[in-house]
Amino acid sequence: MRILLVLLTLFVSHQAAQSQVFAFVQNQDGSDNTDIVSNYKFNVANKVFNELLRARGDYRMQAPTFIMNKRERFVAWMDPDLVQIGLEEKAYNICISFGRDSLNALAALLSHELTHYYEKHDWNRHFVRENETIETSRQLERLEEGLKHEAQADYLGGFVAYSVGYNTYGIMPELLKKIYQSYRLPENLPGYPVLSDRLSMVDGAMARLKELSVMFETSHLLSILGRYNEAAIYHRSILQSFQSREIYNNAGVNATLAALEFFGPRELPFTFPLELDPKSRLTGSKSVDADHQAKRKVLLQAAVQQFDQALSLDDNYLAGYL
Repeated sequence: MRILLVLLTLFVSHQAAQSQVFAFVQNQDGSDNTDIVSNYKFNVANKVFNELLRARGDYRMQAPTFIMNKRERFVAWMDPDLVQIGLEEKAYNICISFGRDSLNALAALLSHELTHYYEKHDWNRHFVRENETIETSRQLERLEEGLKHEAQADYLGGFVAYSVGYNTYGIMPELLKKIYQSYRLPENLPGYPVLSDRLSMVDGAMARLKELSVMFETSHLLSILGRYNEAAIYHRSILQSFQSREIYNNAGVNATLAALEFFGPRELPFTFPLELDPKSRLTGSKSVDADHQAKRKVLLQAAVQQFDQALSLDDNYLAGYL
């Protein structure tokens, strides 16, 4: 009887844990072989995963671990209870079929699940489960938040990947089609939008990703041109949608560089290590009036706030201390 009770408890626990998995798809007819994959495929995917993890740079939350198995049920998933991101070997093989874009496809899929984790997209599920008797929770469950979460995971995940050199723009629509084809999924998958709607959502997410990418590149070009205040403004615009220690730090650096324009050579006769172009302020002499003092104070206060935000995400982030 005691053994039976233990087995029943394990079964219920397994079902409960499984229900909390944030899956890319739910293929009820797929193989449930959970054998772990630890060969070169895992090594390749894990390398991409760790690059994305560092790019996200939010150390306020426990970093999820990465696993790969032979199951053919979820494609990829996020498990908030186990703090885990998973990828199925079959999904890895689909990504490899993209040839020279294989790593971009991997990055698109993994960053999608990472975004679900860091944006706390499982919050609704936990709230509903813990407050089943509250009418508000039942109403919340009926909201189509899942649609917003998927779109957000696509464009924010794509931006994380883009920031470390993976070009995921345009990958997700084709990847989604291949996944449905390879997993033999119906276009109208229970619990998910119809495939055509899902593809439309992805197109919208890709447009948003393009906007973020253009702002990101523009901020770098403005820094190179010495337009530091404008560069900081672009960084702050990105921060409205996506927060990382690097973006906060870059916003702070550019605000500081903008403030240095309002110091005279006698006030600051030395160069800071964050200077992008140390010659830019060594020529000429600038008068330091009250207007300049006010401008540089505002800029430096903004810079300090951005550096503090970067350090709040990761208190070991040396660039932020610098």
